[in-house]
Amino acid sequence: MCGIAGIYTKVPSLGEQLGELLSRMLVQLSDRGPDSAGVAFYRDPAPPGSCKVSVYSTAADPDWEGLAAELELAFGGVVEPLVRASHAALVIDADAFDAQAWLLEEHPELSLMSAGRSIEIYKEVGLPRDFVRRFGL
Repeated sequence: MCGIAGIYTKVPSLGEQLGELLSRMLVQLSDRGPDSAGVAFYRDPAPPGSCKVSVYSTAADPDWEGLAAELELAFGGVVEPLVRASHAALVIDADAFDAQAWLLEEHPELSLMSAGRSIEIYKEVGLPRDFVRRFGL
């Protein structure tokens, strides 16, 4: 059984508290079962002509820096992975379609969680409280 929790705020000063506020909401969903938990953030839009992708790896120690270097060679620009547990968000100097196609072709071992201008998706199997701790919300 699934449950959804969300926060939308127009108050910039709440930005620093969103993780804490969302964490409390997610943990309340724990009684729905330990199947999975996840969050989506809309923040820090990629510059025009670029996209932001979120990817997931089942590897124990993914080489996010290596992936970033490959993306720089393929598309140019500087790619700095924002790593959270088993996921990374990367801004790429390419449109979302081209970035997705490249990732699917070159790294089929990765799961593409999101691609766009500002969305980041993080999702794991397990209890919400474990997700909150693992991802440092």
